[in-house]
Amino acid sequence: MARKNSVWPPPSSSKKKKTIDFYNHVLKENPMFPFFIPLIVLSCWFLPLSNWVPLLFAVWATFQHGKFQRRNDEEELKQTWKQFILQLAPTTPKEPCEWLNKLLLDIWPNFLEPKISKKIALTVERRIKLRKPRWIASMKVVEFFLGSRPPIVGLHGTQWHTSGDKRILQTSFDWVTNNMNIMFSVIMEKPFAGTARIIVHEIKIKGTLLLMPILDGQALLYSFECTPELGVEVSFGSGGSQSMPANGLPGVSSFLTKLFTDTVNKQMVEPRRGCLTLPIEQKRKEPVGGLVSVTIVSAKRLIDRSADNNEIKDARDFMNFVEVEIKNLTRRTGTVSGSDLEWDQEFNMYMHGESDIIKLNLCEYATDSVKCDHLASCEIKMKYVPDGSTIFWAIGLNNSIIAKRSQFCGKSVEMNIPFEGNFKGDISVQLIPKEWHFSDELNDISQMTYQPSIGAYPPFHPSTGKRFKVSVKEGRNLTVKSGKCDSYVKLQYGKVVRKTHTITNDPNPKWNYSTEFDEIGSCEYLMLKCYSSESFGSEFIGSAMLVMDGGDPKDSNKDIWIPLEKVITGELRIQLEVTNVEQLERRSSGLIELVLIEARDLVAADIRGTSDPFVKVQYGNLKKKTKVIHKTLTPQWNQTLDFPDDGSQLHLFVKDHNAFLPTTSIGDCIVEYDWINSNQTVDKWIPLQNVSNGEIHIKITRKTLELKKKSKFDQLDDNVSSHSGISNATKICGKMRNQLKKVQDLVDDGDLDGLSTFLSEVESSEDIQEEYMVRLEKERALLLDKINNLHHEISKANTSSKMHKTFSS
Repeated sequence: MARKNSVWPPPSSSKKKKTIDFYNHVLKENPMFPFFIPLIVLSCWFLPLSNWVPLLFAVWATFQHGKFQRRNDEEELKQTWKQFILQLAPTTPKEPCEWLNKLLLDIWPNFLEPKISKKIALTVERRIKLRKPRWIASMKVVEFFLGSRPPIVGLHGTQWHTSGDKRILQTSFDWVTNNMNIMFSVIMEKPFAGTARIIVHEIKIKGTLLLMPILDGQALLYSFECTPELGVEVSFGSGGSQSMPANGLPGVSSFLTKLFTDTVNKQMVEPRRGCLTLPIEQKRKEPVGGLVSVTIVSAKRLIDRSADNNEIKDARDFMNFVEVEIKNLTRRTGTVSGSDLEWDQEFNMYMHGESDIIKLNLCEYATDSVKCDHLASCEIKMKYVPDGSTIFWAIGLNNSIIAKRSQFCGKSVEMNIPFEGNFKGDISVQLIPKEWHFSDELNDISQMTYQPSIGAYPPFHPSTGKRFKVSVKEGRNLTVKSGKCDSYVKLQYGKVVRKTHTITNDPNPKWNYSTEFDEIGSCEYLMLKCYSSESFGSEFIGSAMLVMDGGDPKDSNKDIWIPLEKVITGELRIQLEVTNVEQLERRSSGLIELVLIEARDLVAADIRGTSDPFVKVQYGNLKKKTKVIHKTLTPQWNQTLDFPDDGSQLHLFVKDHNAFLPTTSIGDCIVEYDWINSNQTVDKWIPLQNVSNGEIHIKITRKTLELKKKSKFDQLDDNVSSHSGISNATKICGKMRNQLKKVQDLVDDGDLDGLSTFLSEVESSEDIQEEYMVRLEKERALLLDKINNLHHEISKANTSSKMHKTFSS
């Protein structure tokens, strides 16, 4: 049955409502109307030949309906005019908003407070790492709870203002709460040596809040009109349950007040604005970093505001460049001269977290001087939106808003940003969010809490079952120190350290170094530090942090260029591959059986119109080949080759054999086998690539060997050996003996190049040895703890048995 289109309200209902409204209007205008209805009926009954009564009634009803319709039109016109005036009015009257505060009371405890607390806690933790009193060695956030009382909004009224094409909601903001709990753990320097806890139990904030919708309501900017009044009440304790007044430590309250005030000033006091995105689609991902391309196009219409004549700057004798900054990451454009500056230079910039600030500094220096002067600057803020898009916004002319949205990674946006400072003008930039990196929700450390107990060992973080294969492929434009660049890279994940070999005299080195790390739940970042080897040590030439995302391997595999921080040039190309340890173990117990059956329609490589074909098979680092079939274009090999199933690429090269000349390629192909199930055989013809014709016939089987089940004693032996690390220590000792023997052979042969390469390998072995020593120490501590617990249990059991015997007797 076809579904009928429904209309709401129904036509009959609408007519009925209009009739009732008209009747009520008539009653209001003529209260005696119900009494005239019987008279009209009686007149029609007694005077049937006369039509003057119905005619008179019809005229009167038409007049009343016209009056009713005119009143409705006037009300509708007034409502439309009111909305039109409200839209064009620069300022609306102040209105109370008790309903909003009532709503805040309901949604604050379980929705707003956890989100705001988490965001502010991360910001404060970053700030206290950069700024802290001299008597504090380290300070970290232990607990952050803003209390159950939300701020009061619009206590003195709320109103809209119009600024250009933007509408701004202005409202008062009052927040006084004394049931909050913000706790800092502090390690103090001398003379206050020891540990302490600082507790913020009351905070007061009072100011004027501005809200500005942008991008057609897809995002909301917020800021304070000026620096708000802010006060903090703190207590000081030694870590116990009791607390004492904050005057036990000098300057605690003033330091925290200044910390909170500076944080608010730098992030949400006009014209600095925060951003709240309003995505249509929520994708539950937590961004922890991202790669963005920043292209500095040009800077035009530069006018020196401090000059008396206000003329356009004549820069013929000056060279100009732009510095691009994201925290510790800085890049510089080339130098150009003139009044209209053109660069068109691209930089890959890496940011940490879901939002960051791109700062652009315009600098100049005279051609006869090496000192550069800062002319002007501007900022572009960017933020990830949960629907996969990225928002960029900046301050425009007269504190207006410039906002752009990139709907997906790879889509570029262009912005013209006015400079702030002595120079008037704008800079044109192109921004492309290349990719965002997300944390693994299963191993999100922000959701885990650890409460240390007295005398307890630190928590042990086992592997999550995933493994990272990290390849440091190459570098480019590395910093040259002392006229040379002998570079190497150190990789640190958790407490595990790896090191590449050294490439000498090359600012664009190619290491092609690969290593593996087992993922641990307490670490999300891989630290990369680049050094230049010197005669008396190594010199730092940049660092970078790579997000180790252990989520879906298809989404986690990366091949990216990461810019080096704390230097002005240099990038590293890193490849990251995520694998499952259990899958690797299953692969290690399997085989790939490849049967090369035949080929047909091959290319003739010899003058006589035939070929002498054979197949060379490359599987990872393994290479095998078939026999040669002479003088044919349809060879039949029927040869079986076996390879361990480790997931490597299977590449077939069909070649023509020559007795005295190099072999000639007559096609190649890649065999895809990842989709083949265990113990399944696939028989197929594969066309050859890089030639005009030719096919090869193969059979491929993915065999899984049955593993013998181990006895309980064998499993116990494996567990003991794996926990004790004896087998690893034995391997290291044997490896060191072999290395000493190899050193002696190289010294006897006088092979200096081989000796230099070997010393680099020895340094890597030292890092591995240190790693195992740390692991052995941890395992030793864990075993001692187990033994102590076991001893305690045995003693307790003996005591209870003695008491039982005593009572029995």
